[in-house]
Amino acid sequence: SRRSSSRASEAAGATAAAAPDGAVVPNFDPANWMSQLPPAVAAMPLCQLALPGSHDSFASSFDLNRSLGPDSPELLLALLNNRLGRRLVLRWSKTQSLSLLRQLESGIRYLDLRVALIKGQFYLLHSLVAISVPDALDEVATFVAAHPAEAVLLDFNHFYSMDSLSDMRAFQQLLISKLGRRLSPPASEVPSLAQLRSQNQSVLAFQASQFDRSELPALWESGTWMPSPWPNTTDIGEMVAALDRTYSMPHGNHFLVLQAVLTPDAGFILRHPLSSLRNSLSLPGNRAFVSWLRQGKKALGCQGVNVAITDFVEDSDFVQAVAGLNFHGCSAKSFNGTDWMSQLPESAAQLPLCQLALPGSHDSCTEFLDLHRCIGPDSPEAPRRYGENSSRGGGALFRQQLRIAGPASRKFAGFRLLHSLISISLEEVLDQVGHSYLRSVPAAQARFQIADFVAAHPAEAVLLDFNHFYSMDSLSDMRAFQQLLISKLGRRLSPPASEVPSLAQLRSQNQSVLAFQASQFDRSELPALWESGTWMPSPWPNTTDIGEMVAALDRTYSMPHGNHFLVLQAVLTPDAGFILRHPLSSLRNSLSLPGNRAFVSWLRQGKKALGCQGVNVAITDFVEDSDFVQAVAGLNFQ
Repeated sequence: SRRSSSRASEAAGATAAAAPDGAVVPNFDPANWMSQLPPAVAAMPLCQLALPGSHDSFASSFDLNRSLGPDSPELLLALLNNRLGRRLVLRWSKTQSLSLLRQLESGIRYLDLRVALIKGQFYLLHSLVAISVPDALDEVATFVAAHPAEAVLLDFNHFYSMDSLSDMRAFQQLLISKLGRRLSPPASEVPSLAQLRSQNQSVLAFQASQFDRSELPALWESGTWMPSPWPNTTDIGEMVAALDRTYSMPHGNHFLVLQAVLTPDAGFILRHPLSSLRNSLSLPGNRAFVSWLRQGKKALGCQGVNVAITDFVEDSDFVQAVAGLNFHGCSAKSFNGTDWMSQLPESAAQLPLCQLALPGSHDSCTEFLDLHRCIGPDSPEAPRRYGENSSRGGGALFRQQLRIAGPASRKFAGFRLLHSLISISLEEVLDQVGHSYLRSVPAAQARFQIADFVAAHPAEAVLLDFNHFYSMDSLSDMRAFQQLLISKLGRRLSPPASEVPSLAQLRSQNQSVLAFQASQFDRSELPALWESGTWMPSPWPNTTDIGEMVAALDRTYSMPHGNHFLVLQAVLTPDAGFILRHPLSSLRNSLSLPGNRAFVSWLRQGKKALGCQGVNVAITDFVEDSDFVQAVAGLNFQ
């Protein structure tokens, strides 16, 4: 964290950003988003804009070959100041994976920086020593030279081994030499973007030493201009409460930092020896912050969101969620994840479902994989580490991908969902599904029946794609399966027809669910179920390479699909070789996270469209780990 004791120590392109209420900002360009702001917003003081920032911004450049820095506690220096010890510190101190330049290109406009004077050179650090200050300033200078309409805040909020005024003046001179006329000196009021541009300035630098403006005239004083309350917790609920408190503070003519940061203490690290800051705290914390930001229509101004910082800024829709606030006045309709279909314009509700953009999940029930059960009949070997790819179900997901094994396998009774490992019974999945990622409570506390969901949200539609069957070769098995669906979903089940229905048609008949099956039996034998092979083609990329996945998405997107659905699989699939090369990783960390971000980026490039040749169903793993649902469903509102 930034103001108290020390913590245990992608190329940017035009997109459509989601504002905090889920609205879409067309053609959001992360590297140049400030240049896209309306003139009225550009005329506001920077302290009244919403500015995405990064916490310990330099952490991607930590150097394990250097000794621990002078900010490290004595116990840390005594026990862990060796390469192996520094590797342990790295797991819990590394807060960013992007360089400073890459962060700026990704839309970050505030950098959180700590400085130490080590052997006559200025370095950035937080227990571990990182990039030198001159090299860091070179990256900032490169960015502002290429993007003169953008503004960057450099908050040097901790100094170590720099107690003398001469040290601080040498530091100030270094900034002046690197940034020159781009550096905006302190004034009586915070400047606006328009004022900065009129003077060809881009950078405000802040310092938190004991010296003031009279002694360091090029630097703004952090204590006066940049208060930054630190949550100092590992608990998401406590972090959110701290965000509420900070958000409610009027800040007038100064900046105010919202720290969306979870900080491990020694006890937390000891309880999670094989984990890391990113996996245990940053990922869930980032999602909680974006969810918090989108609740209650957060605002700008003298009492609202100003600077917001987090770890691993690329791991959620953080930049777009924060920066999108500045576009709130020119954004589209509010997006409600649970009821977004009810928000569609009447013209969209009249389109066949196969011409709408529908977010879906891949292997939708692997949240419930059961290590106590035998391996399923679809695979003799399946490490769970690479088999679990849905940590939650999908209240906001409108296409579920499901695999079924029947009782004929003799390994279990009844119909079971599975993918190598056994998941819950089909009866259970029709009875209960975990909450959508738009709600920040444990899945166990937010169960609801599919039938209850469609009864409570009759304007919504859900597609259930049962696309693999195992140990279910007989027609009697399949008819028993069909009867189970009918008994659970009743009149809400929409039977096959000659054409795909529209939302309007489904609503007129009080229907909500289309169920698809991929067995060898056809509609004449299973009249309640649509045939997947005819109605739901789903090309599989079958790769671990993002470039190959994107190429497969391009091919599928270009396929005309007329009067049937078409599935875009934004899925990276590990083979045995990949798993052997990443023995300590998992599907989520090695493939799903980068794959999800790549898909959302692909979706927002080139103005993807709907219709007979466009985006229809799109599926991915871990749907809550990116802006996936809003990015797909948002296409329907363009």
